[in-house]
Amino acid sequence: MSVGLSEIRSLMAENISKELEIEVKSIDPDVNFQELGLDSISSMFMINELEDRYGIQIKALHLIEYPTLNTFSAFVHTLIHENK
Repeated sequence: MSVGLSEIRSLMAENISKELEIEVKSIDPDVNFQELGLDSISSMFMINELEDRYGIQIKALHLIEYPTLNTFSAFVHTLIHENK
């Protein structure tokens, strides 16, 4: 599966935008998810969507290790390409 980093980042930004009821363009990709207002339940919905869409497994702990849109989407991109 060939999935680009920008596609993953866009999907995640859209998910965050819907969850927080804010515009995608207002999401700073380098700001911590918690600072954006994403709580643990919202985060799990995002993880579930990514797992279902890309056939990967993500632990909630990874959101702590990769706490921003840029770092988490890069992590997910790596996971996807490791699972080829």
